Amino acid sequence: MVSAVALTTSLAVGMLLTFELVLVNEVRNLDRALIRQRDHLETDVRDRLTAQTGSGDRVADVRSAVSDFLALESVTNRYVTVVVVDGRQVVSPTESAPLRTLAESGVLDDGPIDRLVTVHTVSGDLRVVQATLLDGDTALGTVVVAGELEPARNEAYAALRRLGVGGLVGLGIGVLLVWSATRRILGPLSTLTAAAAATDTSRLGVRVPVEGDDEVALLGAEFNAMLARLDQAAAEREQLLATISHELRTPLSVVRGSIELAEQSVIGDTSKATTALMTARRELDRTIRLVGDLLALGRSGHEGFLQRRPITVSMLARELELRIDGLGVDTATVAPAEEILVDVDADRLLQAVLNSVQNAVIHNPPGTTVDVTMSLDGADLLISVEDDGLGMDPALQGRVLEPFVRGTGPSSGSGLGLAVVATVAAAHGGGVRLLGASPGTIVELRIPARRS
Repeated sequence: MVSAVALTTSLAVGMLLTFELVLVNEVRNLDRALIRQRDHLETDVRDRLTAQTGSGDRVADVRSAVSDFLALESVTNRYVTVVVVDGRQVVSPTESAPLRTLAESGVLDDGPIDRLVTVHTVSGDLRVVQATLLDGDTALGTVVVAGELEPARNEAYAALRRLGVGGLVGLGIGVLLVWSATRRILGPLSTLTAAAAATDTSRLGVRVPVEGDDEVALLGAEFNAMLARLDQAAAEREQLLATISHELRTPLSVVRGSIELAEQSVIGDTSKATTALMTARRELDRTIRLVGDLLALGRSGHEGFLQRRPITVSMLARELELRIDGLGVDTATVAPAEEILVDVDADRLLQAVLNSVQNAVIHNPPGTTVDVTMSLDGADLLISVEDDGLGMDPALQGRVLEPFVRGTGPSSGSGLGLAVVATVAAAHGGGVRLLGASPGTIVELRIPARRS
């Protein structure tokens, strides 16, 4: 509807402008014809007077020259020429009776000299130009050339009618094209709307047909891509839940069995009870680590995930050493560090480094040593966790930073350790590199230090 109104308005404005342009052009053509007729008459009369032998009566000679000139003019209805010599009028022949009547009545003789004007008469509007007929410096009479404006207006109206007919046809075609284009656009959009309304978390397999390469087709393709990403995210979520369920079920089952064994053995063999309780504590520690890693991954995208505060690198190293001792990892060492302030989330950063240490211990044979160093490299805090173990499987090199991707080794972890390392590093604006050593692996964290 809006498009049709816009097209109609544009057509009306175009028709009015065309009418004015045609009318102005026709009036200009009439003015040129009047001036040309006036100039032609003055020149011809002057030449005739120069060429002919004078009779002694100058007025009679002028009147004769004017009559001869007008007699040779073709009869036209576009304009009329009036020459007044010594009070007597000579009027050129014209097919327009109203124009001749006006000329003979003397109505046209009172206009300004050498200026085109519009004269309003009972027979219609005229364009009139008047000049003085000179013989040297002597005024012999006046010349008036007048033309009707009605033919110019008729031509403008005719052009307006032709444009109106063509415009109506064009408008009809335009409306059909707009209607067709609107249907072509709104059709896919309606399909897209229906697909969006039908989509929920249990129905992510809906897709819309994509045809062509216009903006609507691109929108449909992006909608399908969004649904595909949501579908993939839902599948990953199901896999995540399944993996979490499996990872938690195993240590909790062990804990339950160990506690039951301890209950049965506490009266008899206390050594069995002690072993069962130690196993239960170890599995509970594993569960706690898993829950901590899951919480870290789940909160990583939230505001306030990091709580930065100034701390020295040497204090970070000492805190890490205490936590490693608390875990009972006696093959890991932390090198002394400098007394330089950095601005980081110490708890998150230590969690990431501890995960790297535990990952090295879990996936390598017993006795594998782990060395941790902390230093400043330019404006970055560089933390290196190097082990002398079996090294990393090249097939997993590009994926071990993803959640639940398990490495190879004598023991199997949850697959969350290095994912948490990468998450904490990225939250600080840094990154993680995995480097091969001879033997073993180096996990390198580079964190913008943000010195205070």
